[in-house]
Amino acid sequence: MFIAPEYAAGDTGPTTASDVFSFGMTMWFALVPQGTDHGLGKTDIQVGRALDKGRRPPVTTIDPTYVDLIERCWAEEPSNRPSMNEVEEALRNLVASSEEPQPTPSMRLWSTLLKPYGVDDACQALQYRQHEHIFLSDAILDATHPCFQLIHRVTGSLCDKIQRIVIVGTHDPTANAFVTLHAAEINSRAVNPFLRVDNPTDAASVAGLNRLKQTFIPVAVAPGEPLPSARLLFAWHGTSPDRVAAVCRDGPRSLRTTDCGYFGAGSYFALEAAYALRYSRPDPASGECAVILYAVSVSQARVITPERDYREVEDPSTPHLHGFSRYCSGDPDTAVALAPRCDAHFIPVKCYGRTHPLTGRATPRDVDYQAVDESSGTAEGHELVIGNHHRCIPVAVVYFKI
Repeated sequence: MFIAPEYAAGDTGPTTASDVFSFGMTMWFALVPQGTDHGLGKTDIQVGRALDKGRRPPVTTIDPTYVDLIERCWAEEPSNRPSMNEVEEALRNLVASSEEPQPTPSMRLWSTLLKPYGVDDACQALQYRQHEHIFLSDAILDATHPCFQLIHRVTGSLCDKIQRIVIVGTHDPTANAFVTLHAAEINSRAVNPFLRVDNPTDAASVAGLNRLKQTFIPVAVAPGEPLPSARLLFAWHGTSPDRVAAVCRDGPRSLRTTDCGYFGAGSYFALEAAYALRYSRPDPASGECAVILYAVSVSQARVITPERDYREVEDPSTPHLHGFSRYCSGDPDTAVALAPRCDAHFIPVKCYGRTHPLTGRATPRDVDYQAVDESSGTAEGHELVIGNHHRCIPVAVVYFKI
């Protein structure tokens, strides 16, 4: 794969342009994490054909400051490749810029709210690359690394499918805003009784809330003091690998912008990485899928249950809504808000196909995953919807190959 396509095809002999192509490939090998699959094939013939068709190895794990130069070096048209003098000048400029003081990610989240996990020093010791308003660490491949071990523990059934882990960092203002907003929510819920809601006492709601509480990140309180009214938990959001940086930077925006959401307008997460993986498309070159781990702040969650939140008698004029919860409008322009005074919906789910979750009758269309009674023990996953994407902050990106 170090040989330029035109040279390998016999169209030309060795040229400066083919040397530049080879240098670009050498840079790629030097800068990607060890063991990265180039995704071009298993044999020399397959690799040659892939290169001849314009395919190139993935550059998602390479420092973005070098990507442009690499891609110019392996341009399909030889005349579009830089000269070696231009390559040398570009490298000198890159080295000079790298010697300037670089911004570093904030460690406030790890040193405060996530302090119980004891990985703040390990996170700080990582090397990070800046992507606009976020930082992405170099890939963690060592299973003994404290950060790898933490993410491995919370990954669940997919822990053995992890290919690499990238820790996400933010600038101080972003981390400070999240920590401050979480603290403000604790205070406001504590002093303003209007914001507090009595939780339902039916078995499904109680079981659902207990399941949610099991995921809360531990907090230390003095003897006799109540637990804070807002808690943090880890939750997963699936996306395609090419969208990772944008979603980490901008947050998982409300589904109101794309569809109405089955369980209300908001940003959707899953407690299980395996469930979130359903929403990640594999990278065509590497075959990897990406799931982002978030720290999410929740203070008042409503458990969505079939008995309370589904219609036993459906409206014949809206067959497209049969079997969906009351929080699904079927129209993104009129998406249904979360329950009053609640900042989150928590939904134990299972796949119903064409069966109504409440009545068991056949539905006109596949209703996909809908709410199930947590106390039944049949939940196949757990979704979490938050009404404000500022109530979450990215922690890590985990790449799987299934």
